[in-house]
Amino acid sequence: MAKAKLCRFTLSLMGGACFPVFAQPAGQAAAPPQAAASAVTPTTLQSITVTGRRARGNSDEAIKGYKADGTSALGFELELQQAPASISILSADFLKDAGAKKLGDALNFLPGVGIGDNSGSTREGVLIRGYSASPTVNGIPQAITTRPKYSFINIERVEVIKGIAGVEGNVDDFGGTIDLVTKKPQRQTARAFSFGLGDYGYKSLSTDVTGPVTADGNVQYRLIGAMTQPEIWRPGRPTHNPRAELFPSLNWDYASGSNVLIELGITRYNDPLDRGGLYIEGAGFPGNFTPRHWSIHQRGDQQTLDFRQVDLTWNHRFNADWAFKLNAQRTSTGELATGFRNGSTEGAFLYAADGITWNGTGLQIPIYPDDAMNRFGSSGITAELRARLQTGKVRHALRAALATSSGNDSFGYGGVNVPQSFTPVVSNTINLFAPNNNQTPNITGADGPFYAYFNRGTKKRSMSAQWLAEWTPRLRTLFGWRSETTDTFARDEGGDPATLGAPYATEARGLKSLALRLGVSYDLQEDLSVFATIGSGSFAQSATARDNSSINAPRDVRNIEAGVKRTLAGGKALASAALYQLREKNLLTADCLPSEINCQFQKLVGGRQIRGVELELRGEIARDLQVGGGVGLQQATILESPSGFAGNRFSNTPRVQVSAFTNYRWAALGLEPLKSNLGVVHVGNRFGNSGNTIVLPAYTLVNLGASWEFNKQTTLSFNVNNLLDKTHYTSMQDGDSAASDQVSVGDRRLMQLTLDVRF
Repeated sequence: MAKAKLCRFTLSLMGGACFPVFAQPAGQAAAPPQAAASAVTPTTLQSITVTGRRARGNSDEAIKGYKADGTSALGFELELQQAPASISILSADFLKDAGAKKLGDALNFLPGVGIGDNSGSTREGVLIRGYSASPTVNGIPQAITTRPKYSFINIERVEVIKGIAGVEGNVDDFGGTIDLVTKKPQRQTARAFSFGLGDYGYKSLSTDVTGPVTADGNVQYRLIGAMTQPEIWRPGRPTHNPRAELFPSLNWDYASGSNVLIELGITRYNDPLDRGGLYIEGAGFPGNFTPRHWSIHQRGDQQTLDFRQVDLTWNHRFNADWAFKLNAQRTSTGELATGFRNGSTEGAFLYAADGITWNGTGLQIPIYPDDAMNRFGSSGITAELRARLQTGKVRHALRAALATSSGNDSFGYGGVNVPQSFTPVVSNTINLFAPNNNQTPNITGADGPFYAYFNRGTKKRSMSAQWLAEWTPRLRTLFGWRSETTDTFARDEGGDPATLGAPYATEARGLKSLALRLGVSYDLQEDLSVFATIGSGSFAQSATARDNSSINAPRDVRNIEAGVKRTLAGGKALASAALYQLREKNLLTADCLPSEINCQFQKLVGGRQIRGVELELRGEIARDLQVGGGVGLQQATILESPSGFAGNRFSNTPRVQVSAFTNYRWAALGLEPLKSNLGVVHVGNRFGNSGNTIVLPAYTLVNLGASWEFNKQTTLSFNVNNLLDKTHYTSMQDGDSAASDQVSVGDRRLMQLTLDVRF
């Protein structure tokens, strides 16, 4: 008999290992039944059970349910179970069911991931294993310092790599990195519309249409757009600040495995600064926090962001084993801001010498104007070459890349009528206990020259290489290396030289950073894998100490991790567990006095260490029951500190995080159109600062939701987030000092009704 082949695919990138089975020889006719019966003695054949793994698409495709089959977060297409790292993925289905409107709402359901301080700006404040993380988009680091907060309207999935991710993401992502995978044009025509209403003025209208442009389907388009009016429940926010978004994209599959993709992003949003509330002892506030509705900002504040982004991606396959990819990106942001800042609450105006206790001042707090007209721009290009090779029985996948990026920010004064290069003076004051949030600045003059034109810029050049080897169908290793060189400058150009002397300027060139990763995974069984990974990062720093000496010691970090992953419920769910330790030295932080404005001095504060355990479960564990959540236990300690913080815990990092989200379709009761969900998030208490003088209380949030599918095209959903209306504080600004003017306030109970129509 001839041999046929049964293939067991372990890595879609590399093909699969094939095993022979017996089959009828080709071209040979089967014997007639009578002849076969007379010529052959009947026998009982031994049964053969054939098992395999279902094929999956690329990891940027839509996930059905909550569990992803694979990921490209580590640079190669890998089964998620076999990836040698802790990787968590949130699908578009999960984001929709959870009613998540912003990144922090969704990341709460990932162990080891939390909400960090964002300085009241428009950027996302995200902590992964105690360290700040900046998102990448489609695997490309974003050289953007200011942009509107990310919305989920154009996001297909959120992937989080935990541990040192400098090879795959930003080189200084020590705790991990977040990758946002955007929605791509499709060959099949589809149209979707969504209309939402909620309390506190929330409204949304969005559309998503996609399909072929040409008859052969090789050119496809997608157009996603939305208008949203966010809910406004804090008095220091404008009553009308709609967010407009438009994401057109076009894809051309000009050959098998080769394509050109253009993606545009346009966002316009009035999102004024919000520095949250205060912590102040002795003023009579419950728990020493100002109430959640309290704000020293004004309803008339404005901060309009006009954001533009264009991405060009070219994938070219030379043959089955060699491919090339080019990504080019350009962004621009215009920012116009007017209004009030927190003013004297940022310094020692309200506090006694300990920086925590109220000093009795509170009825006439001077407030400062916030007036700016700024420009931010970035550009970058990444070119990579991929290859697949085989030496003996060992399969290899290789990736080498060169990248360059630059960013330039310009800050200046905008719309107030005062002499250029001078700070406007206002006579407004505010009452600590009963703030009037409907004031407009009463400008009385100008107070001395101010650095009105502040410029800063960064240029980066990097080289990287990765090697994935499949030594056997069960054993694989991954090695990654990245080297990056950075040039930076900062200049104040608006001051009066006669008064201030030479304008302030700093420059640093040739700063070297390095990131390494070595990972291994092994399949103990087809549905059970173990992994281990070691990571190392060295991030270049350049700063000026208070004595005007230079600080050039690199920020170093080492990470070691081991874990186990198991697929459940016939491959529909994935459970994982991981142990890790991350150690850092030469941490750099600001060294400024409360009275100093635009202070540039910094200092080294020694080393830190975080150890932890993470458990996660995601997918369909029973018929019609989807789950997602986990447990994170963290011990985060400052090891050395010239400020006397040795032995203290990291700021904004809880020891315990627990989350669970379930979504159930009630088909067993004959109510197949009905689905309901329950989400619970518990965040343990945290210290708000490295000095460990202020505790942010633990909180537990309960979310509920339900949906009714009238038909395959129409669904009505209802979500309630923070059902118990729990007052909670998500993070605090950490300046290593006792007090802080920024305690971020979590959302109150919010309800949302959404109608989705697809055809």
